[in-house]
Amino acid sequence: MLVANKRIFVAILGAYYLTVPGVTAYTIGVILMISSLAGFLLEIPSGYMSDKMGHKSALVMARILMIVSTLLYLVADDVLFLILGGSVS
Repeated sequence: MLVANKRIFVAILGAYYLTVPGVTAYTIGVILMISSLAGFLLEIPSGYMSDKMGHKSALVMARILMIVSTLLYLVADDVLFLILGGSVS
């Protein structure tokens, strides 16, 4: 849980992406672009959900999504899993 929460492996994530078949430097750029765009677009709804369901519940949901993201990275054998893992986190 501590590794999933702090994301200490973000610095080597690009190298990990290259171990997945079919991933190139261009694909890494696309993955990061989609992940950043998803984070930007979901920022406002996440604040609204936090206001409606409570801050503690939103934090619990955020941790669960962080674990799901980490699991998606671990089982990734396709670019789609990497995009989903980046978008969920």
